Amino acid sequence: SFLYSTAQEYKIPYILWGDSVIELLTYIPARKKMFFKNPLTYLFSKQSFHFIKFLILLRKLRNEKLPAGNSSMDVRCAKLNTPGIEEVHLFDYIEWDRNEILSSITGSLGWKKPEESISTWRFDCHLHSLINYCHKKAMGFNHDIDGLANMVRAGKMTRKEAMELIEKGFDSDEWTSEIDQLVSKVIKLTDGEKEVMKSW
Repeated sequence: SFLYSTAQEYKIPYILWGDSVIELLTYIPARKKMFFKNPLTYLFSKQSFHFIKFLILLRKLRNEKLPAGNSSMDVRCAKLNTPGIEEVHLFDYIEWDRNEILSSITGSLGWKKPEESISTWRFDCHLHSLINYCHKKAMGFNHDIDGLANMVRAGKMTRKEAMELIEKGFDSDEWTSEIDQLVSKVIKLTDGEKEVMKSW
């Protein structure tokens, strides 16, 4: 949302994306969980109330600066609706290869991943750790595991590599100090609401 609004404000003609369909995080329903087996029971539960409130707060945070032509009531991702601004997805035109990308940015640019990060992948988003925590509690695995599975299926990562990341803690559901700071100071959940999230 913020990126689109910035492009509109400064009349930037092109938005260049580095995303790829190979690393998409797809959704796989866990049918054994309570909200799939007993949807009405879950709908009227205390957990459902707090989870819906949490989603509304996240949506509010994400939509602080919605680009023109988007509604804050739309649950889908914001869309760019401005004539004169084009989106270009680089890896629609060249092959996405994680090993080549990594060797390029570390070799040519001298970039290094943070020492505390298990992987070079998706470590720079503050919301991501919270999404992973909630996903792991609800589904039994965190959000990134879908991405690893997609890369394995696409032949861009071996199953052994994916399993090694998981064994190192890539599928962690730890409530970190980063998550605590995020929900307390940015999303501004109360102590009671935080405890509800931790109890899932």
